[in-house]
Amino acid sequence: MADRYGRRQSDLQRSYLISAVVMELLDPFFLYSVYAIFDRFLVFGERSVPVPAICFQGIPLGVSTHLDPVPWGVEYRLDLLARTALGTVVLAPRVGAGPGGSSAGLVLGIQGLRLDERVRLGADLDLWLQPELSVLSEGVVLGRPPLDPPGPPSRAPRKVGAGVHLELTFQQDHWLVGFRAGAKTAGLSGIDPVAPALESTIVLGLRLD
Repeated sequence: MADRYGRRQSDLQRSYLISAVVMELLDPFFLYSVYAIFDRFLVFGERSVPVPAICFQGIPLGVSTHLDPVPWGVEYRLDLLARTALGTVVLAPRVGAGPGGSSAGLVLGIQGLRLDERVRLGADLDLWLQPELSVLSEGVVLGRPPLDPPGPPSRAPRKVGAGVHLELTFQQDHWLVGFRAGAKTAGLSGIDPVAPALESTIVLGLRLD
């Protein structure tokens, strides 16, 4: 991206690192984690600290900030979490900017929906507006360089896309098995950033609590 848009690689890396540090320092979960470790645990010896939340009509609400690198620059994401009786509802808007163009997206989902004593369901819908991507021999790039006129490269046109994921988790004693499947249109989400794709993942875990 640096070569294509006439930017120095070191400038892009510095800009990303500064943005990433600022976003992490502003993340309420990170700040509370630091407080919980260095004050509640090391000073007072507490081993269990509740997750911080603001209650609205009896529903605990949480906020978390993230910064994600993308081929055209970076995306800033804000996660809004509501822990309900059914499960955790997630609303995550994001906006992106960089030398390759701008983007926007929204994730709406639910996690931990109880289907049975040992079975949990999660689902999410991801909508986005982002620069069109294409593939050359050197990898994923923006736009379609062979069609660019002479002179500075033009920014890629933006396209609308969507993806959906379902996740089933089975828990037996301390063992946990998860299966995640999804589908999407063309766009940077999942295993294939260029074309529509299907994906699936199996996870095996062990709880230590």
